[in-house]
Amino acid sequence: ERLEATGADPLWGRHAHGAMPDTGYVSVRSTLYAQAWPGGGDGIALHRANTAQAREELHEAGISEDELEDFWRLLDDPDFTV
Repeated sequence: ERLEATGADPLWGRHAHGAMPDTGYVSVRSTLYAQAWPGGGDGIALHRANTAQAREELHEAGISEDELEDFWRLLDDPDFTV
């Protein structure tokens, strides 16, 4: 909900397939792919970037700076996976 408020669409890949025929593409096929990102890795850095960009909105939603910093530390923990 908060990401969408900042213009992000985390489900864009799921919606793209349905939009393709409307633009004239035919014989459209899609494959969904998921990947697990361990803490400290490059992929999980996306969550840090998203929350850093939405920091103000997250504060307005009641998430404290301490909670954000705890979350960012968790993202660095190799035992944590998203």
